[in-house]
Amino acid sequence: CLGPILNFAVTVNPIPVLTLSPPSASSICAGASVTFTIGSTAGTGPFNFELTNGTDVLNLSGISLPYVATVSPTTTGFTWEIANVSDANCSAGPAVYGSQGVTVNPSPMGSNSMSGLGGSICTGTSTAVTIDLSENGVTYELYKDGTPTGITGVGNGGDLTITIPGTEFPSQQLYIFSYRASIGACFVMGSSFFNVNVLAPPIVNPVASVSICSGQTTNINLTTTPGGADI
Repeated sequence: CLGPILNFAVTVNPIPVLTLSPPSASSICAGASVTFTIGSTAGTGPFNFELTNGTDVLNLSGISLPYVATVSPTTTGFTWEIANVSDANCSAGPAVYGSQGVTVNPSPMGSNSMSGLGGSICTGTSTAVTIDLSENGVTYELYKDGTPTGITGVGNGGDLTITIPGTEFPSQQLYIFSYRASIGACFVMGSSFFNVNVLAPPIVNPVASVSICSGQTTNINLTTTPGGADI
């Protein structure tokens, strides 16, 4: 005997398929971030997936697409892909989507300390500053009171001494020096500062005329402004 025919529906849900846009920047400095836009051509949200370059992994779940993801790559030479994808109904299994590269360029440290040959000098006198434990190949530019001077030196892996000409000290005041460390397009402002106190040169005050006879001696009292200078 045959029983009655039973009809029922089977819903076939699509396997989720995601897309990965090119990064907001294909080349960045170490420590910087980039963004990717993630979309879908199949599947039913919300979506769960990983955005990874094999070393750095961003786990995302319950995401509505399109979605803008921000990552801070720590390695270079690896491509970013979307893996472990699932949606409200299905899993994409081992499928991966997208293949986008981001080059991570090294950035200098910027934590080197600064020291100088002397904290107080006279106007128009040159001095020098030393950047301790400089990094090989890093260009250090001195800043005076927050303004670039154009005075540079290239790190050698040891202490780097940079001469500051006297033209940088035209007047009596306190100057504050810092530095900018750069490798190619990547740079950081140094966290160390060095003060140079520029003093006015002493001036010998006018001496009153005296009258003596031939063969006599007299004393001349010389003073300076500011006082206390050696004559």
